[in-house]
Amino acid sequence: MRTHIAIGVFALVVALLGAFGGAAPRLFGQKFPAGNSPPEPAPAPKPAPAPEPEQPRIPALRVYEWGVSTIHWDGTAEPEETMPAAFYPADRIAIEPPVARPEKPVVKPDEPAPQPPKPGPIKPRKPVLYFEHDLVQQKRIQFDLDIRFPNGRVTWVYPKANRRLDAATVQWDNIELVNAETPKLIGKPLPGLAMFPGEHWAAISRRGGGAGLYVNGEHEQYLFYEGEQFDLPELDVFSAADGTLRIQNHGAHPVFDVRLAVHGRHYFVATIAASSGERPSEITLTEAHLANPAGNPGALAAETRGAGLTAPQAEVFDNVWRSTMIGAPGTFSWRRSARALDDMAEIKLTLPVGMASEVKRVGYVLVKQLDLGKQPALDASAAKAATGDTEAVKVLKQAGMAGAGALRRKLQDETLPLAQRLALAKALAEMRTR
Repeated sequence: MRTHIAIGVFALVVALLGAFGGAAPRLFGQKFPAGNSPPEPAPAPKPAPAPEPEQPRIPALRVYEWGVSTIHWDGTAEPEETMPAAFYPADRIAIEPPVARPEKPVVKPDEPAPQPPKPGPIKPRKPVLYFEHDLVQQKRIQFDLDIRFPNGRVTWVYPKANRRLDAATVQWDNIELVNAETPKLIGKPLPGLAMFPGEHWAAISRRGGGAGLYVNGEHEQYLFYEGEQFDLPELDVFSAADGTLRIQNHGAHPVFDVRLAVHGRHYFVATIAASSGERPSEITLTEAHLANPAGNPGALAAETRGAGLTAPQAEVFDNVWRSTMIGAPGTFSWRRSARALDDMAEIKLTLPVGMASEVKRVGYVLVKQLDLGKQPALDASAAKAATGDTEAVKVLKQAGMAGAGALRRKLQDETLPLAQRLALAKALAEMRTR
């Protein structure tokens, strides 16, 4: 009896499978492979992660600087520029011991900077600094500023600085950026701006925008300093033996926007690379470098805006320097990198806690009185200097940048005996460390 029941159940199962045509069975209307377990239910979707909280932006003091370092190619001293009566010659700023400041104390150098001998040094002219900031709602923003020439001295400042640490370093304390609350905070109205002739560069510079400043009882739209540097310019231009014009960069940084007006022609080179070790970077000027100085009247404004100045500041720079730098016969100019400017003149800021700084520096070198007709005589003096001729060394030193170029080119003669190369190097080093 039990056998018959088992056979009957087996037959029933076979019949049912036949009815499904061998297809996989269904469970609650879903198909799954025969012999396997039903699939696990899909996991519920995870909620999207909450967005990261936005990091607070550190408020910044933005500093913009422009200036031009000028020098005569032949070593003659430049005429003194007449400064506005409101400006301060450095000798009116007392030399005092350094004042301890929070976070960034200033250390007085052991030795004062050397006094400039003849020939005339390179002069950083009209470095003008503008200031902007993010803390528009804050009633009072004060900071300290130091300017230092590692190999030079300060000659003029405005507004008045608090002190000099030595001939090379000047300090301003508690520079206050001007806003609507400033008169209430200082307890009196802001003094009026100094009077400058309408087209004087000191007046034009006020069009550069940025926050006004109040320091040492004076109110102005910018800060100004000027000085003298005893370093040699990094570029040299000369006529090669094959008659071509060549430019060498002896500096550790690339240079930009190089202009040369000589022999009735105008040349422009966008970039010259930095030197490699003791070997200068060199380019040969060709027809491809010829330029029409009148063909791009907004060139300086475009260059300085691209280098970091605001549009109003770039327009001010173009207005002040265009006629001197563009197309004037016997001129040679280039723009330095920000890192090169930091090497030449140091800017140090002491800021409120929690405030950052952004500094944009734009600086050119302008060489005047370039006369390559004097090159052969200077090259002959360099050859004599290699043999120990002291009179020839004296001539080269008096020739300034032109004499340094002759020494540099002679030093590149690898056929010279070591003693002669050392004599040339010594003369060049003495010109660098005046």
